[in-house]
Amino acid sequence: MSQVSNTSSKFERLNGKSSPITPNHANGPLLPTMHIEPTRRSDVDARQVELSKILVHAGCDWCLLFDPANISWITAGMQFYEWYPESEKPVIFVNLMNRSVICSTMDTQPLFDNDLDGLGFGVKEYPWHLGRDRYLEQLTMNRKVACDRPFKACIDISETLGQVRSTLSEFEQTRYRELGHILAHAVEATARNIQPGESEIEIAGQLGHRLVKRGLLPISLSVIADDRLKQHYRSLPTKATVNNRCLIHATASAHGLVATASRTVCFGKPDEELKVVYDQVCRLQSILRSRCKPGELVKTVLRVGQAFLLNTEYEHEWRKHSFGCRIGRSSMEGRLLHAGSDATFLEGQPIAWETTLGSYRIVETIIPQKTGEESITGPLEWPIRRVRLSDMTFSLPDYLVVP
Repeated sequence: MSQVSNTSSKFERLNGKSSPITPNHANGPLLPTMHIEPTRRSDVDARQVELSKILVHAGCDWCLLFDPANISWITAGMQFYEWYPESEKPVIFVNLMNRSVICSTMDTQPLFDNDLDGLGFGVKEYPWHLGRDRYLEQLTMNRKVACDRPFKACIDISETLGQVRSTLSEFEQTRYRELGHILAHAVEATARNIQPGESEIEIAGQLGHRLVKRGLLPISLSVIADDRLKQHYRSLPTKATVNNRCLIHATASAHGLVATASRTVCFGKPDEELKVVYDQVCRLQSILRSRCKPGELVKTVLRVGQAFLLNTEYEHEWRKHSFGCRIGRSSMEGRLLHAGSDATFLEGQPIAWETTLGSYRIVETIIPQKTGEESITGPLEWPIRRVRLSDMTFSLPDYLVVP
């Protein structure tokens, strides 16, 4: 049986304390550790207390967290990269008093240097050549363990964790605003530099470059030329060339948080269809967002959107695709459903509104607040379409006309 590696020198190095290893050691000087904001540490401590209550209710002493969204929640921002092989992804192991990361010997140092140092996590590492799941079987043997996915005889608490992690703390909302600002800037900069005749793939490459350069991890890059959106609601970039119009829709991650946004570019004089339909898309999104208040039933708000489309050629558009989804710690925390659910909008729970009619779409990420919604990916250096509804005014991204 493999044993947990807890050598004192490694723990001292990982937690940024004094170490017996000097700068003249053969391994070279230690890398500077990351700065941990006190608020982030407070969030982590509070979430362990919250998770402990869930464990007590489930009759368990330990918990395994596999889901990147749950790991982001318990660590208040650990960025999870998909290049980990499924069988080697780090796992969080928590009991009523302690928390640790389970990882291979290859990953311990970078995990603490980049994400976990100073957050109170221990480490349970296994030799990379023995495999993670074998180690987990040994670790959970004869223990009452909860888990966020089906694993051996563990008790599944994924649904409970999905509800608990739904809202963002004040610290996370600050980081979320930074993410939204960078994402909107990258999408707009890419859209402003599109040239007719470029392919969707070329444009997606330019967008990906801008996102990575600013420290964001691209999750989904959608570049749709002209009217292709009518046939392909969701599609990877193709070799199709842009002639008259282009929609850019990007989803990206940073600090374990995910946001999404879109912009539309028109080359030459916009035709009448663009003017009319885009105006309907703007009004539909504004109507939905005007009702998106903490405590409001989701299905009630969506039905208001359906009513707006009555007596138009897009009356049944909602049957083809949703008006939006919950977002935040993953790109899909749950679709907004028109019926069959009593879910409500929550304060601090991000929403991605996706209003699509025919070939036109607006995607914006917002956070419902008591004082009104807060736009995370609103237009920066971009034409603005202002829509007034009773006592509210919404500033939406308009289409950019390139002569």
